[in-house]
Amino acid sequence: MGQQQLLLLVLCVVTVGVATTVGLSLFSDAQQSSAEDALVQDGLTLITDLQAWKAAAASYGGGQGSAGYATASFAAIGKSQAAYPHGLGGTFYFHERPSGCYVLATRGTHVPEGGFLLGAYAPGTVERCAPAHVFEGVLFSNATAVATVTGPRAEDISWRFPRQAPAAKHESP
Repeated sequence: MGQQQLLLLVLCVVTVGVATTVGLSLFSDAQQSSAEDALVQDGLTLITDLQAWKAAAASYGGGQGSAGYATASFAAIGKSQAAYPHGLGGTFYFHERPSGCYVLATRGTHVPEGGFLLGAYAPGTVERCAPAHVFEGVLFSNATAVATVTGPRAEDISWRFPRQAPAAKHESP
């Protein structure tokens, strides 16, 4: 093989290596973004279910007439849950879905008056959907996304992404 052919071969190998690295990086970023989008979408579904529960009459199993969302839980909206009300500075319910782990805070010092907090953890960010693996303080500082809900309307939902940027208000379509 001539020197020119060897140089061309090395150049091709380096180019393919760089292109592969860039492609894998772009795929990884897109996969993470997609997982976060699914997490927020499932979170919005849970929030909507909780808001509908609050609007339903108590005689139909709803939370109408109760003070805010203090009696809300994942079980109230027909979802599986684990509850951990003691020693965590509030009342917390845990629900696991394929999109991630969700933690509902209905009472506590950082829960808004008449509202609730929903912490969302992307798959792989916590070992298990349980207090020992999820909490880094009551403010969900290690969550992928946190929703603060203060009432029954879309405007009453605000999201923040603790590991990324400050709070962003949810815009309804």
